[in-house]
Amino acid sequence: SSSSSSSSSSSSLSSLSSPTLQQQQEDQHQVRHTLSPEDRVVARYRQKWYPGTFKRKKYKDGILQFGVKCDVDKNNSMILWVATQDLKKSIKIVSQKQNKSSSSSSSSSNNSGN
Repeated sequence: SSSSSSSSSSSSLSSLSSPTLQQQQEDQHQVRHTLSPEDRVVARYRQKWYPGTFKRKKYKDGILQFGVKCDVDKNNSMILWVATQDLKKSIKIVSQKQNKSSSSSSSSSNNSGN
């Protein structure tokens, strides 16, 4: 009986990992209606996801497209235009490691002053 309970829990886990069509549609609806300029997003281009910043949206041939400034564009010269299904809001929290490195250097200079 223990094996049957574990199989039921694993099946519920697999349903969580692969979103249903309804969940995907709800996610796309949320992206379309809650996105603001400068929001952090990830955009899919040629089957890869790239982090970036949402800039603006437009309609091209009746299709809603989203303009994303990708982080990999070091020259800051291009906007990637993607459809709704190729855009997700970034839910990553900015790591505090970057903040710590800048604050640690200032704190070390404060310590040397003492």
